[in-house]
Amino acid sequence: MFRRKPLFCGNSEADQLGKIFDLIGLPPEEDWPRDVSLPRGAFPPRGPCPVQSVIPEMEKSGAQLLLVLSLGKGMA
Repeated sequence: MFRRKPLFCGNSEADQLGKIFDLIGLPPEEDWPRDVSLPRGAFPPRGPCPVQSVIPEMEKSGAQLLLVLSLGKGMA
């Protein structure tokens, strides 16, 4: 909604997840669901990157909100 276009516009389920993981990093093994069609090993290991590197025009508070919503965790 921020850019009025999809933030993670993948052409398949795996590509969509890959684009999300490019921002938030690959979830740890213990957080990966067991009974899914895409195993965690299908994605290369990667850590999170700063939101501003993906959306440089976003303010810090917006970037924090995006991460909270993307990660599904409360703000620390």
